[in-house]
Amino acid sequence: MLRATVHHQPMFNGLSSFEPPQHATLRQHSYDALTLDILEKHGCRFVIVRPQWAGWEAVPIFDWLRREIARGRLAFVRRFEYDAGGDWVFAVTRNERDWQRHRAASVPDQELARLLGGQRTYSGITFGRMSAPAPYADVRGALEISGLAMSPFGIRNVTALIDNGRHRIPVPLFERADFTAAFPWYPETPRPAFALVIPKRPKGVWKDTDVQIEIVDGRGGVILLPDAPITWK
Repeated sequence: MLRATVHHQPMFNGLSSFEPPQHATLRQHSYDALTLDILEKHGCRFVIVRPQWAGWEAVPIFDWLRREIARGRLAFVRRFEYDAGGDWVFAVTRNERDWQRHRAASVPDQELARLLGGQRTYSGITFGRMSAPAPYADVRGALEISGLAMSPFGIRNVTALIDNGRHRIPVPLFERADFTAAFPWYPETPRPAFALVIPKRPKGVWKDTDVQIEIVDGRGGVILLPDAPITWK
């Protein structure tokens, strides 16, 4: 909701210490026959879908999108790069009648079909996942670090940042056939998995600490994955 002070557009699902009435109403009609009625009534112009954040709700969301696109009440506008899944923008055609002027032709129809089918889609940016350790994990003894790093430009190196980056430890890259099969668009990343075991907590690192992954891609671009606070005994 803070961003509304910049763009001055009404929002329907922002939360900030309280729940707006429109959000409460939408929550009672999540992706059912009344969802779009409510959005249209209150002047909603665009719906933005971020699959990475949808979790289990992705299935009813995609069902809802397919249904309303077929009815002509929603129209696909464009995709913005974000992580592996992207941000997908759809226009509420009743309220945004001139939505075609925003349409970008850079996303093939088959990519939209893959999204609506619940399949993975191509990402033109570097992205990754840290599978272990999980945030707020209670680690005793050896610390296992593992995950995925993908890029259309290749991966130059992966580094584990321990204890607010005070310790920088290189993490080796490995082949993983399942990762490669799941993301077949990145031939420049033949070793998409990273993994390392640190036998014990380094000297000077407190029990309550953190782990973060730094990825450098083939162009020298740097991304930081979300930080994971942990307890390391």
